[in-house]
Amino acid sequence: MSAKWELESSDVDRLFDVMARLPNRSEEVINRSLNYKGAPLVIKNIEKRLNISKDWKGRVLNKKHAKGSNPFIHRMENLGFEVVSRGGAANKRGSYGYLVFPDEGRGAHNHVAQNFMQEGLNESVPEIVEQIEKDVLEEINRTLGGN
Repeated sequence: MSAKWELESSDVDRLFDVMARLPNRSEEVINRSLNYKGAPLVIKNIEKRLNISKDWKGRVLNKKHAKGSNPFIHRMENLGFEVVSRGGAANKRGSYGYLVFPDEGRGAHNHVAQNFMQEGLNESVPEIVEQIEKDVLEEINRTLGGN
């Protein structure tokens, strides 16, 4: 189960001017912004889409639910990151391995695709690009004394 974000050409077009003003440090600033702000935002937007299991009467089941259990981590890449479910090598699908199609959020008792990973990622993209632009401009101002 994963959602992967990388800096795409359309994003680069928007950020190219600010990145060109700080060519030696912009990559470092973008990676830091993605690590501390972008990936946590995506995780938050994915987690809010997770459902809590209920019985046929609509009562919350008395069990541990993924929504409140911090089930995701992120792995950094250069100018990108991947959000994955927690879990070891023995359990590739993490603690919540009951999902038959994890990227769709489908399981044995839920046959409707939730697509919570991709939807959470898609919701986050505009804010991530805006945050990167802000962070690079702040670094330019700090380094070069711009306005």
